[in-house]
Amino acid sequence: MSPLEARLAREVWSSLGTFDRFDTVPSGFGPYFALSEPRDLPTGVEDAGAWLRKHVLPRRSPGEKGASRAPGVKQHAQHFFSTYGVQRYVKKRGFKAEKDWGGRLQAVAHDLEPISQWTASRERLLLLEPIVPGLQDAADIRHVATRTLAWRSQIDALTSERAAEIVIFVLAGGARADRVAVHAALEDRAHRLVDVMDAPQRRHLVDRIRAIGQADSAQPALLN
Repeated sequence: MSPLEARLAREVWSSLGTFDRFDTVPSGFGPYFALSEPRDLPTGVEDAGAWLRKHVLPRRSPGEKGASRAPGVKQHAQHFFSTYGVQRYVKKRGFKAEKDWGGRLQAVAHDLEPISQWTASRERLLLLEPIVPGLQDAADIRHVATRTLAWRSQIDALTSERAAEIVIFVLAGGARADRVAVHAALEDRAHRLVDVMDAPQRRHLVDRIRAIGQADSAQPALLN
């Protein structure tokens, strides 16, 4: 199994608790998964999860440290962008207010922590903060909530007609309780909270990234 396949398998495993049905692949996982014919567990297996971890999911190589196995939040986000064909439009490095987007937000450059990813055109800026339920703990979520609310407040004060927006997008992962907690903590912090497991929300986000990323492509100085 390749590293990418192993990573995708772990994403599915961490999200099983959020699925309502198992006869179709959740659309949030993109085109990389297909269902096989159902198979029965061997007779006598009492802990299905333990059996799957031992015999089906990728196993750790000798000497491999657990901390290096799980991809970070940004890696999960990049996989999502790649799956839906918009990775070319999203900047992987954090948004630098002092110079990015023509420096129009440089007045707050020293007051706010960077936002993880972003895309921009001459007229529009979309700041993107990913969340992976189950991978980030409550303290991480609170930090994201505080940071994004601070950005939203400054953006609203410095720009008009939503020229700039900040979006929190919730990726696949975590048990149902994790996802409910994330939504409760973040629903009013950004301009928009998007759950990519919901097809209409996901489609709107992907279309928005593509539209902004394709606009004004002849103006690279503004995009940095």
